Amino acid sequence: MATITKKLSHSPVVAEALYQLGESNPEYWERAIAEFPQHPRTHEIVRARLKKNPKQPKLMLFLVKYEPDGEGIKAIRDRLVKDYSKQLTPEDWSVIAQGYWNGADYKKAAQTYAKASSTPENAYRLARSLQVTDKKQEAKTAYLRLVQKFPDAEETGLGLRRLASLSPTPEAVKYVDRVVNNFPDQAPEALLEKAEMFDAIGSKKTAAQTRQKLLDEYAKSDAAADYRWQVAQKYADAGDYIRAWQWAQPIATNNPDSNVAPKAAFWIGKWAQRLGRPQDAKTTFEYILARHTQSYYAWRSAVLLGWEVGDFTTVRQLQPTLVKPERLPTPSAGSETFQELYRLGLNEDAWTLFQAEVGDRELTVPEQFAKGLLQLSLGQNIQGINSIWLLKDRVDPGDR
Repeated sequence: MATITKKLSHSPVVAEALYQLGESNPEYWERAIAEFPQHPRTHEIVRARLKKNPKQPKLMLFLVKYEPDGEGIKAIRDRLVKDYSKQLTPEDWSVIAQGYWNGADYKKAAQTYAKASSTPENAYRLARSLQVTDKKQEAKTAYLRLVQKFPDAEETGLGLRRLASLSPTPEAVKYVDRVVNNFPDQAPEALLEKAEMFDAIGSKKTAAQTRQKLLDEYAKSDAAADYRWQVAQKYADAGDYIRAWQWAQPIATNNPDSNVAPKAAFWIGKWAQRLGRPQDAKTTFEYILARHTQSYYAWRSAVLLGWEVGDFTTVRQLQPTLVKPERLPTPSAGSETFQELYRLGLNEDAWTLFQAEVGDRELTVPEQFAKGLLQLSLGQNIQGINSIWLLKDRVDPGDR
């Protein structure tokens, strides 16, 4: 086994060997901790040492950093803050704060981000945590600090919008205008928020002009799609299905990948039915099946087209035949060893190796897809479906 550690010194497989060798020689465990911090076997080593001697803040921090979602980690974070705060560096506070943030414990997130490293992300999360916990004045001060210290950071655009929500209208308008001028990716949402501000103070004309600017200059944005859908719904509620159709139709052209697009298309079909235009309705439902196959509205469309897919009252009685593939697909990421383990159906071993290979960094699209396949193979069906489904929410359009 010692030969394996020499020949494959950089492979995560070595961590397993080091774990076994460390049973008789603790130096191998030290090497596992130093060289393979992401590996689940290394986490077992650290937990075993903490069980023997719980008063080891460095090892506690190790688990908080490299196994943030592990069993008992929340209690370890709490203990670090309570008993070892004087020994923690700003980088340590960042790691601890991130755990609280990811766990939606915003009160503790605010307390720990206040001591964390000075970065745009940390500054934003401090302000947001204060806002969520109803400390509005402190949140406003924190947002202003973010804007002053990191004027060009991506987080600052969202920070300005949050700051606007805490400010009186004249001041708030200045903040969202700054977003429109300096953060083009967030400009559509900022314009929509600006229009709502003018609505709130009775400036209907200015609000309408702001929304028109959104439609004219950012027609392909999600914010424009959301606004179009809001207006379409109002016309539909009033029984004016033609105007509703006219407002919703551009969503299919300009915003086909927006979250509201399948719903908007479906209701265009429904309105066509109510207007006595069955061919238009049929064309629309067929479009949904082709363009939004995975959506809930594809099923609704199939029902209205007469497909035998069950409706709200009969779908429970259906027993479709499931055809399972003869061979498992090969994951599009990971080492050859990982892929071979997966093909052989050794899912637990494949999962352990995959965790070691990717660590806690942001996953690439192939890695996230491979993670979803693994979770499905392990019976973690909801998690697996979500891992694959959430690929559509990637920021980079090329990743969707």
